Amino acid sequence: MFAIGNKRVVACFKGAKQKLLIALSCLVLSGCSISFIYNNLDWWVGWYLDDYVDLTKEQEKAFDESFELLHLWHRKTQLTLYAEQLSELKQSVVAQTLTEADIEQHFTRVRSHWLTTATKVEPELARLTNMLDQEQRSEMVELIEEENQELRDDRKQLTLDERNKERAKDQSKQFKKWFGRLNKQQKQLIAERVTEFKSSYDDWLAYRDLWLVEFKQVLGPDILVDEYRRQFKALILDNDKLRSSEHIAKLDHNQGVFNKLFFDFTQTLTEKQKKTFNRKLDNLIEDLNELAQKD
Repeated sequence: MFAIGNKRVVACFKGAKQKLLIALSCLVLSGCSISFIYNNLDWWVGWYLDDYVDLTKEQEKAFDESFELLHLWHRKTQLTLYAEQLSELKQSVVAQTLTEADIEQHFTRVRSHWLTTATKVEPELARLTNMLDQEQRSEMVELIEEENQELRDDRKQLTLDERNKERAKDQSKQFKKWFGRLNKQQKQLIAERVTEFKSSYDDWLAYRDLWLVEFKQVLGPDILVDEYRRQFKALILDNDKLRSSEHIAKLDHNQGVFNKLFFDFTQTLTEKQKKTFNRKLDNLIEDLNELAQKD
């Protein structure tokens, strides 16, 4: 919901980035909602998949059938859980009863939601990727290698002060999106707290490189099916083991900084900001519940 300094993200591939910009432009200009995105998720995912690998008709059919079943499972079992959690968050923020421990618990639940979905998707993803021939696998690896290099080449060499200003700007945009216009006190709070974030970008790049080494091994031509499935599962569900202890420590530290920032920010809310937050979350919760009821 909110951007977190140096958060755990997976960068899109170059072609996917271009398509994403076009897609977001269309959404902004047309005012499309989360319902439009979710109901057409098969189209969006297929669009991005084209940038990874060229599938055969048989592979496309297998992907479409698998995605349809997983999408239905997610709609029927997960969306109401998201709505329930957002409802709890809304009530505690508006009533100003939210504690730092509550915030950490919310993030723990978000991670649990992600793990539930990843655990459900992983077996099908393993089956589908195992259908790729060696040429397709090589194509996929080459794209990831190109992306990793592009991330290094494009990285801005900013000073510490410049990085902090960028973080403050990004965080302010996120808070403004959900609470409306920020006052001077709130902007100052954000500017002060972002200086506590620790940069983990280089650690993240090192993690991507190590993940790719493991991924190339999984896609090797001589690996047996049972070993393939075991290693693939580890890459999807247990990939934190590829992060350095320093990387994990920085991520945990940054999560704690954000938790404190969010808590302190909620203590400064005006009545107008509470109403704005309440209205925006109500709309999102309504969308999620309606989506969960559709076939």
